[in-house]
Amino acid sequence: MFWGIAVFIVITALWFGFKIPPVDTLPSLHLGVALTAVLLGLYVLTLQTRPIGQVIGAVTIENGVVLLELLLKHHVALPVELALTGVFLMSIIAFGVLLRRLETAEANEANEANAPNAANAQLPAEDV
Repeated sequence: MFWGIAVFIVITALWFGFKIPPVDTLPSLHLGVALTAVLLGLYVLTLQTRPIGQVIGAVTIENGVVLLELLLKHHVALPVELALTGVFLMSIIAFGVLLRRLETAEANEANEANAPNAANAQLPAEDV
């Protein structure tokens, strides 16, 4: 079912891309691929509950937005491009830090769950 929805998203985005600029096929394909990336990124974000899946969805959306930006006839100024690149790199670094902290927290929880409780093990037995 999930793959069927993903295939439907791809076909719909490509169809929409071919309907909007009917003059040339290359920009139409470009628009369809960019819309596919954005929509599939949103789809991944809605399905995934684990952090790595959500990071992949967010990065896919960012890549789709960059592809949509490449369709512009008038490119934005260099400072704006540098700022967008900086935001992209900072988000990748933030996602990496987040994933590393979550991995460490999960490992600590697993170690605590597997280790016997030291406080209960050292309590003396009560006489009845």
